[in-house]
Amino acid sequence: MPKKSTSTLDGVVTGAAKWGLRAMGAFAGSEFVQKTGFTGAAREALYQATRTVMGVGKGVMDTTKEVAKLVPKERLELPTKPNDLFDLNFTEEQTMVADAMAEFGEGVLRPTGRTVDDGEGLNESFFTKVMETGILGVTIPESMGGAAYERNPVTVALIAEKLGYGDYALALRILSSISFINLLNDYGSDTQRAAYVPLFAGDKYFQGTFAIMEPRLRFDIRAMQTTAERSHSGYWLNGEKCMVVAGKTADVLLVFAHLTGVGVKPFILPSDTHGVSFEEESNMGLRAAGLSTLKLTNVHLPKESLLGESETRFNLAKFIDSSKIALGALTQGTMKAAIDYAITYCNQRVAFGEPITNRQAVAFMLADMATECEALRLMVYRAACLLEQGKDAHREAYLADFFSAKYSMRIATDAVQLLGGHGYTREHPVEMYYRHLRASAILRGAICL
Repeated sequence: MPKKSTSTLDGVVTGAAKWGLRAMGAFAGSEFVQKTGFTGAAREALYQATRTVMGVGKGVMDTTKEVAKLVPKERLELPTKPNDLFDLNFTEEQTMVADAMAEFGEGVLRPTGRTVDDGEGLNESFFTKVMETGILGVTIPESMGGAAYERNPVTVALIAEKLGYGDYALALRILSSISFINLLNDYGSDTQRAAYVPLFAGDKYFQGTFAIMEPRLRFDIRAMQTTAERSHSGYWLNGEKCMVVAGKTADVLLVFAHLTGVGVKPFILPSDTHGVSFEEESNMGLRAAGLSTLKLTNVHLPKESLLGESETRFNLAKFIDSSKIALGALTQGTMKAAIDYAITYCNQRVAFGEPITNRQAVAFMLADMATECEALRLMVYRAACLLEQGKDAHREAYLADFFSAKYSMRIATDAVQLLGGHGYTREHPVEMYYRHLRASAILRGAICL
């Protein structure tokens, strides 16, 4: 049953309920009922009718929605009849996903991120836990082994926020694979999607990632120095990339290069391709993200490696907007983690016989931090909502990115400041939040919705 039929049936049920209840409501409040003394009985009848109608309506709608989910789709599409209004409420399914990701973020990502930041490596059990959550299946069509039946940028933003609340660096690893799937779904050819998407739905964790940033001052994603030259059988790639998430452990990459005469295009690159080499980076933060430098030396790729197998299909501007929103959601999650930890500490820290949150200077600082964090959250979901409706979100994506870069660092600094000398020690996580959030202003194109 197409989703349109489901929406039509929903409308019939809702319309019938609305008119029936409106009639009973008018009767219950009528002058006749008031004069004859049957007010109580009429209200009781209205109450029982409401329960009955809503129960029947919910049952019908739930059933038709489940039937609609059974129809397989090879390519995920945006909702067929998106709501033009900016709805601040998430669906029941989105709430369930958010709760599951929040539990996974706090229970698994947070402690693992701390140990990896301290120098320990990631073991196989971590990736097993990632696969047990079914997180990658949220963006994979049912026909390819996943659980998705629609393309939902808002849901991906929710996932990014909740994982970011757990650990920014490890969240980047997971979200880079989700982003790879999303770009394959949006722009990949049928052959490319059939070849790669099912790999992410297997029993073993499959790492996809983007190679976009380059090690030079004032990097501009629209002016790549990494080049792609046509050959009789494909393309030759040369150049250098930096800050590639999970670079050394990636199974497949999307390398962005300037194709002569066309512009910036992504190419699907298996990590074991001849001419590809990685060097692990040593950075201030994001140690668990496995950031690496990628060098491409006369790398030859077949024609089928160009994403979509068309030199005009990929939309770079839309990708940049989507990436800004995704990074904003991830950053906002870590900002919230820093604020929550600072609030807990300040409530427990006693000075002069009372918690320091009783001091106006501390309370006002925490209030400003919470306000800025919530403002970014609304900007992110406003932009994601527009993407989900298939509308232009360029302005909203820019504002979210600007706000994120400006206030993420301020909030991280204030969190360290509120802890005083403890904020500088590794005994508390705010110093790690500070180091992670420093990267939010320089990361470009690492993930997308």
